[in-house]
Amino acid sequence: MINKGTTLLLIFFLFMLEGCHPLSTTMDPVKGKKTSTTAPQSDILVGATFLGNFEFPTTIKNIMEQNAENEGIRFITYNSENNAAKQLDQIRHLISKKVDVLILNPIDFKAGAIGVDLAIQAGIPVIGINTSVDTAKMQCYIGSNDIEAGEIAMKYIAETLNKKGNIVILTGITEQSSQLQRAQGIENVLEKYPDIHVLEKQSGYWSSEKAYQQMESWVKKYGEQINAVVAQNDEMALGVSKYLKDHHLTNQIHVVGTDGIQDALLAVKNGELDATVFQDAEGQAMLALKAAKILASRGQIARSYLLPYRLVTKENVDYYLDKRMKEQ
Repeated sequence: MINKGTTLLLIFFLFMLEGCHPLSTTMDPVKGKKTSTTAPQSDILVGATFLGNFEFPTTIKNIMEQNAENEGIRFITYNSENNAAKQLDQIRHLISKKVDVLILNPIDFKAGAIGVDLAIQAGIPVIGINTSVDTAKMQCYIGSNDIEAGEIAMKYIAETLNKKGNIVILTGITEQSSQLQRAQGIENVLEKYPDIHVLEKQSGYWSSEKAYQQMESWVKKYGEQINAVVAQNDEMALGVSKYLKDHHLTNQIHVVGTDGIQDALLAVKNGELDATVFQDAEGQAMLALKAAKILASRGQIARSYLLPYRLVTKENVDYYLDKRMKEQ
């Protein structure tokens, strides 16, 4: 989360650089919405493909759609429905439409590199957003450090459990960058707490329904041994929370998620979820639009822009809930 004063300052410098040196700026293309009621001519064509119907990337997509015209961008978006082959076909289609810039929210860390290669070969710059790929050929990556997210979530649970206890871990879709990196962050912290034991890890596929089912299985298997659940995203955390609420176990097992989606923030406020780790959807969306605009004009940008994660508990949830609701 970038505070309001910092955001305004960065936007000011970006617009000064865009006006004076549109082909050589390396300033952060920072989030912000133009207030003018007259949109500039949309002469830049940007194509984007998003990984699926998950709330956080969908929020990013929606913000970009709402703001593209004000940035002078014609914006084409596709939902790959968590299908790597379909996403590759979408990339080929966007290349055939001669987009000026490709924005990629990849499904698979390794398979996504094929699509990047195709775009680069066609002379189209690529911006990765929110999830990354196993290639150095993208012009820019915009997102947050998912290792940091895993560390923040796991450290919160470790401290909540007074450094000892039993946990279960719900992971995301295998071989997706956020799943891999959040898992690494969790492991980094667990190494420091030898008295915290992982009973089991299973993929919940970023899904609340699958997380509900997995929690049901774990409670049958481990019962009161489970002290906490670390879920790699909020949708899975909410699935766990629903199971605990349905079975009157809410106050017996701690749960932490990641992303800070609106429903998770409400659950934290209502005491149904212990904590979440907030990432900035608006910041990522607006950074991507600004970066695309600069690249389409053959300007220069940094190789990556990483927005920090923030722990959200009942003590500070109102601030983040207000921020998230303004994005809708």
